[in-house]
Amino acid sequence: MPERIYASANTAIIGEYFAAAQARLADGAKTAKDVFDSVNQDNAIATPKVLDDLLGKLNGFELQVFDSVMGGAESYRAAHGCDAPADLIEQALHNALSSQMALKDLNIRLDSATESHMDAYSLQPNRAIVSIMSAMAEAIPFAGYFPADIKSNEAKSLILHNRAKSNWGGYSDGGAIDGTFNGQPYMMANRLIGLTTSNQTNYTGTARSQYLGDSRLNVDPASPALKLMAGRTQILVNGFYAAADMRNGSISGTTAISGGTLIGSTQYAISGTVNNDTGAIAIAFAPALPNNTQVVAEVIIDYERDPDKIPSFGFEVEAYSYMASGMRAMTELTIDSQSQVRNEMNLDPASNSLFSLRTQLTNENHYYALQLG
Repeated sequence: MPERIYASANTAIIGEYFAAAQARLADGAKTAKDVFDSVNQDNAIATPKVLDDLLGKLNGFELQVFDSVMGGAESYRAAHGCDAPADLIEQALHNALSSQMALKDLNIRLDSATESHMDAYSLQPNRAIVSIMSAMAEAIPFAGYFPADIKSNEAKSLILHNRAKSNWGGYSDGGAIDGTFNGQPYMMANRLIGLTTSNQTNYTGTARSQYLGDSRLNVDPASPALKLMAGRTQILVNGFYAAADMRNGSISGTTAISGGTLIGSTQYAISGTVNNDTGAIAIAFAPALPNNTQVVAEVIIDYERDPDKIPSFGFEVEAYSYMASGMRAMTELTIDSQSQVRNEMNLDPASNSLFSLRTQLTNENHYYALQLG
């Protein structure tokens, strides 16, 4: 299965933590307690902050919370055929954390908590456990999840785009350089310049700052010419080295190109010049080359003589807000009907109604997501 990549470091830590736990649990030789202790004692594995915060509110129930995550992950794998993503686990943990409110947060005391002091920890860990397992069991496998960790009905995502800030090489000013857009000519001083001809004898071209479209040989004739490093130009014929210019002691001006190549049984002599101040290249072949022969010049840009041409990088950040929407439903139950159902059917009608409402909401969300897609 391909490795998942997360934009948030916190999410990645959650993925690494529970991936390590699942790997240690997979052999079947260790209990959940053994795995929990092993992972937490491993200095190479960072404990996610949200899990640390949740366990801090559920002192004494750490194993149950850990086991609920592992159980939820197993249910997710059985339902969808893949491991639960870390963003889903993070969202489930945040939901569980928000379900917990310690007595100290309420500023009250309960005699049943202690005889002499209020309990600093939650008395209802079951809410966290049910919340974790429900969130993972009801998850939509093709959806992404954002942790609502700012205690509001809004979740935010920030996307940073890296941009080219120069009309240079394979990019335009403001062009994206992330993902599949990355790797086009931009930083390297090496450039390949396609030379053109009308008679297979005389070939010309000019090294310029920007390529045309997706081409990596044809330059934009409207872009500025480049200053080149003397003695570093090579001529390639059908991809093979054939000739080069010879530096005459100066770092600028015009240098002579000479060399030769063998195509079939015919030897071709090459002569010409390269103007290192204007990027203009002109060479001649004797005799004329065969039709469809590719001639390319490899040049080296002289950034030291033309520092204004050094390309720039920039970035921009896009912010997106995701707002929670309320769900509402009502169920009514009289005391008499509740007693009758309990006595005759051995069911709790209130719990049954809540279960039915939750099932309806889960499936409603799933179908709505499919409709949006």
